[in-house]
Amino acid sequence: MEECLECHAPLALDQKYCINCGVRNGKLPSRIGKLIAAVDMPAPPVVAGVPPMYFAPPSEAAGVGVVASLDDWVDNFDYLSPRTAAVSVMALLAFGVLMGGVIGPNSGLSPVYVMPSSSPAAAVTAEAPAPAEAAAEDAALAEVPEELPATADAPVTGATGAPAKINHVWLIVLSGQGYSKTFGDPASTSYLVSDLAGKGAVVQNYYSVAQGELANNIALVSGQGPTWQIGQNCPNYTDLAPGTLDASTNQVIGDGCVFPDTVRTIGDAIAATGKTWAAYVEDIDNGANGRTNVCRQPAPGAADPDHRTDAGNAYASWSNPFMYFKSVAALSSCPFQIGGLKNLHADIAASRSPAFSMVIPNRCHDGSDTPCAPGAPAGLSTADSFLQEVVPKIMSSKDYLDGGVIAITFDQSPQGLPDSDTSSCCGQPLIYPNLANPPAVTEPTGDTGPTGESGPTGATGETGQTGATGPIGQLKAATAADGTATAGGKVGLLLLSPLVKAGNMDVTEDYNHFSLLLTIENWFGTEKLGYTSQIGIGALPDSVFSNTAAPAK
Repeated sequence: MEECLECHAPLALDQKYCINCGVRNGKLPSRIGKLIAAVDMPAPPVVAGVPPMYFAPPSEAAGVGVVASLDDWVDNFDYLSPRTAAVSVMALLAFGVLMGGVIGPNSGLSPVYVMPSSSPAAAVTAEAPAPAEAAAEDAALAEVPEELPATADAPVTGATGAPAKINHVWLIVLSGQGYSKTFGDPASTSYLVSDLAGKGAVVQNYYSVAQGELANNIALVSGQGPTWQIGQNCPNYTDLAPGTLDASTNQVIGDGCVFPDTVRTIGDAIAATGKTWAAYVEDIDNGANGRTNVCRQPAPGAADPDHRTDAGNAYASWSNPFMYFKSVAALSSCPFQIGGLKNLHADIAASRSPAFSMVIPNRCHDGSDTPCAPGAPAGLSTADSFLQEVVPKIMSSKDYLDGGVIAITFDQSPQGLPDSDTSSCCGQPLIYPNLANPPAVTEPTGDTGPTGESGPTGATGETGQTGATGPIGQLKAATAADGTATAGGKVGLLLLSPLVKAGNMDVTEDYNHFSLLLTIENWFGTEKLGYTSQIGIGALPDSVFSNTAAPAK
């Protein structure tokens, strides 16, 4: 049985503090002593030539001395009064809980180490340290870290509280399925839902932002809202004119399909930071062998031959949004940024994946309920073979393990059906600027009726019926009955990453395609595009990236 040195109360062999008087039994560990030195200790008097942060307990010879290192001071920590030491420990714990949540690891603050003297009067008469001693003090300070290292099981965070650094993003956009038939269907046997969804985080309240496949794809890569022609997937490849910028909304105003080269995509924004990007589009290369550099696009101002697909051509231009931006399509670098799936497989195998990749299936594999050709299969199951070919290869790659994220979503829910979903969220505009005034489009007039038989008074044949004015498309009304904006409905989002906890589901907030674009912009520190620069658009929460068991690189 031991006893307390202060009050002689009995102590157990492993008892660190006396319950009777609070004095510690034995010296503090070096690490704790260093921390206590930064908390709630009075500064000693300033002595010429002696840095006050290095005062040591008084020596027998001089009454005060200067230590060569923090460890020397910690070893002499018992010069503090026992009660002061005990109170300091408690203060340290309370202070750490409070300040840990306020300052954070990147506050720019460094700890100040103050060594109290038990004899202020003696400290005033102390002599300045010799040059050698001062040098030793400087060396000791250099060895003390300004910040405590993060614990091994805590996610590494950046200056804004963002998750561990994300280096590679693969965005996969399927088509024409709503949340209730995909992630929200527990009976689904599709590979996406029954297999992949359990390996990542499903963002349930995630919405499209427009009606039309191309309209949503363009929003995902640029933050731009649709024109009437974009809402119809642009059967004619015409320039968007006049193409002026509305600074209040950061939207380009006009009719048409192809944005001027002043409008940037997420690819352009990422390239501006010195990083790389690419789009991998199934069948854009029509099965050519080897690494194929292509930039397949319709002729300017002409009808799009790839607007509709058939059994021999499953590539649709409107599934590839980058082809509608001159900042990409009109440049000589386009063939090196837009390529087929063979390029994707080659880049993964060589560990040279870009920072941002958009992976686009053809019409036979996009999951839509509309078949890619008469008699071809349709529905979510058609996406299985595409996902099974692409996703496991990405997930097994070094690039994926090095801060990789796969984001899988749908352009929109099914539209044009009695039960179609036109819901929206997240402060989306009630009407996009370019949809306010639909252009006048008419159908051809009817045929003229035949002329009556010749005769003295032969009657003139009846004139054919005039064709009715045709709508420019099947877009719904600008607003729903409850006054909210209409869009393409709730589609859901799946995030796969070593940084994402498997089976995690976020249900607390609403997000949409603009939210995902803003999140990617934040990850790579790019400029804000289109509507992502507007107040009210929120990024995905960092809490999704809460996996503390991420594999080592």
